[in-house]
Amino acid sequence: MKKGNFYHGAVGVGKTTSLKAEFEALEHKSKRWIKAREVALTAERHGLSGVASIAESVLHLFIDDLGHEAQTVNHFGTVFSPMTELIQAWYDQLQEWPQWNMTIHFTSNLSPEQLREHYGEYIFDRLIEMCEWVHIEGDSFRE
Repeated sequence: MKKGNFYHGAVGVGKTTSLKAEFEALEHKSKRWIKAREVALTAERHGLSGVASIAESVLHLFIDDLGHEAQTVNHFGTVFSPMTELIQAWYDQLQEWPQWNMTIHFTSNLSPEQLREHYGEYIFDRLIEMCEWVHIEGDSFRE
């Protein structure tokens, strides 16, 4: 399995900048950049099919600010976790179509321990398998 990158660290250390540079350097038409909040908004508006359409639309998915989205949404009485559904859908595609060399990439201010607590062991384990973890240290560039 080809792995994506998971940039994590404190606020303002360059995670999004690093991921954006990687996104722009990838010379592939089948790629998408999306904020984690947008995933939750799509789920709220379009339900599970909206989440599935994000997972199925590209071969390289870049998600910024994991952990800053609504943890659950309610779509016409169906309550679910949009990011959990998206990560699981992506993982399922990787298992079914390994020859596609799909990659998923993230940024987050949450530590690995916080991510495990936030999304649960099941999803965290999939993140470990799908991503190379890159901890970015330092002071905020915004200060």
